[in-house]
Amino acid sequence: MPEVTGPLRSATDVGYGADPLPLPRTALLRLGERLTSVEIVRLDDLDGLGTSPTATATVAVPSAGAGDGPAPPGAGADLPTIPAAYGQFAVSADGADVVAVTPGGTEAARWHDRERASVPVLTSFVRPSYDAHDRLWFAGSDGGVARVLTVNARAPVDPAVPVVAPWLDGRAIVALAVSRDGSRVGVVSSALGGTDMRLDIAGVVRDSLGRPTALAAPYRQADP
Repeated sequence: MPEVTGPLRSATDVGYGADPLPLPRTALLRLGERLTSVEIVRLDDLDGLGTSPTATATVAVPSAGAGDGPAPPGAGADLPTIPAAYGQFAVSADGADVVAVTPGGTEAARWHDRERASVPVLTSFVRPSYDAHDRLWFAGSDGGVARVLTVNARAPVDPAVPVVAPWLDGRAIVALAVSRDGSRVGVVSSALGGTDMRLDIAGVVRDSLGRPTALAAPYRQADP
């Protein structure tokens, strides 16, 4: 292993976390086009949050960071409003970066510090995902070809970096989620005709700067 200069003493010598990451304490609650920060323990009491249990609400839990980190900002000027056309959304660990997709995945939008930020050019999107290394993951298709890309969640104008996954050739990505420590992903995919639905777990290969560059050979789950 080229990054190891001496004897291995712990998993942290090769990039693995030795301690479990802390669970997030706050989330973003969406009511209509408005976002507000809320303690996760209060989500069972929507009446106490100023809405009724039957109101349309969507919740995004921030990705985990290396520590507890700052809580997402509260309601008000620090949070963008998300147009009704955009459905599921996700939020970075510090609450500064928010991304959402339209129903059907035909379009994605991103806000950084309340300002619109760029997103990769894809013809379809699945729900984006943040990891603990400040990378925002986009997945979907580009002209019928499965694509996975990441961008720097702290830099709204940095270009997207492709993540190579040859085992997704000839398949369509239905969903992708990154583990809390950023070491692996879960991918639901199907054959191009919608058959052969499967769930795979794959390790994340990163470069010396911590940017994901590839997905390792996957392990199929719940086969068949």
